[in-house]
Amino acid sequence: MANEELKQANMERVIQTTVSYMQTIPIHNITREMIAHKTGLSVRSLQRYFGTLDNLMFIATKRYYQAFDECFSKEFYSRNIGDKSGLEQLRFIIESFSFLLHPDMPSILTLHQIEQYWCEREPYYFDSLVPSAILSCYGLRDDHYNFLMTIFECGMQDGSIRSDLNKKLAYEWIYGAFTGLLYRIGFVNAYFQHKNSDCEPEQIISSFTDAVISYIRAK
Repeated sequence: MANEELKQANMERVIQTTVSYMQTIPIHNITREMIAHKTGLSVRSLQRYFGTLDNLMFIATKRYYQAFDECFSKEFYSRNIGDKSGLEQLRFIIESFSFLLHPDMPSILTLHQIEQYWCEREPYYFDSLVPSAILSCYGLRDDHYNFLMTIFECGMQDGSIRSDLNKKLAYEWIYGAFTGLLYRIGFVNAYFQHKNSDCEPEQIISSFTDAVISYIRAK
């Protein structure tokens, strides 16, 4: 095998090993030494291939998140969501996270850990767990990445969202409540699958979305 082919094969093995560790142990416990031992490579080789551990973790995060990102982007562009009213954009984006409940999608609990990890490493964070379609459509703001604020402003301009909306309060409520709701759904699915429930996770997310839309809709 040529040197470049060997390098690419080694890098792929390292990425896959890192993704595997992200799903099985606390993310903050992952070290280059562990990855090197598992892959049969030296720590020096990992440094040569990826530089810092954060560089490797960033690539592994993107790989782990890829299935959801592709599913989200496909739906986003096929429905021309960027051309819809602010209210319709918000509904789609909230409900689209139900994709995470599908087979072969990233674990909500693992994503929660990953988010905590990257929140401590802000320059990387905005590109690591944000769907690429959202980044492309809404971009970054001076107040960091906050596409909800952009959607609120869009909806207030097109008349679909109430003009007296307290954007800061709405943002804190929607973001805080929804991320907590997703975590709880992921927790219940992971540890209480044997228990019957009259409410499917998709129904819970849809009900939450209805409450949000009812609150911010222009009268």
